[in-house]
Amino acid sequence: MDQKIWGETKLLFSNTKTTVHILRVKKGGVCSWHYHDWKYNYFHVISGKFVLRVITYSGSYVTLDLGPDKFVTISPGAKNTHEFEALEDSVVIEICWVTKGRIGLNDIHRLRLGYYKKPDGTEEYAPDDGSTIMMSKFAEKLMDGMDKTLEGQNRTKLTPVTVWLLTWWPRTL
Repeated sequence: MDQKIWGETKLLFSNTKTTVHILRVKKGGVCSWHYHDWKYNYFHVISGKFVLRVITYSGSYVTLDLGPDKFVTISPGAKNTHEFEALEDSVVIEICWVTKGRIGLNDIHRLRLGYYKKPDGTEEYAPDDGSTIMMSKFAEKLMDGMDKTLEGQNRTKLTPVTVWLLTWWPRTL
């Protein structure tokens, strides 16, 4: 098991194009706000309640509530910046794959570190391992949009299929 501030991951399978992990995310665990250049992420919730937040390829901010047997695929790219949060202890299967090149550990751009929301209301952040990028103007705009959305403006809930369509379909035009 690979320990994270938000829980732990266990690698089940890996080759040059695909990895499969089990994520055990503790209630209050939030992964880093990040995106991938080449890697697709598929999340399938086995148990618990899990929220996925995404800035889609079209520029929309999406909050998706996932429970057991719900799933979503996130396409690569900066306009598919995402994070997840566990609303209760959760077990999730994560399948990652690439269509170009090889799957690699360097294909992540973190805009904010992952953290854990403690029961007392405080937050404990992951140590910065040097992978968090400096905020570009684009990243600042994404984060600003996310902050405004979390204040209650323009909040959108979509189904997993709709999220997949928003993230994949514009790339095929």
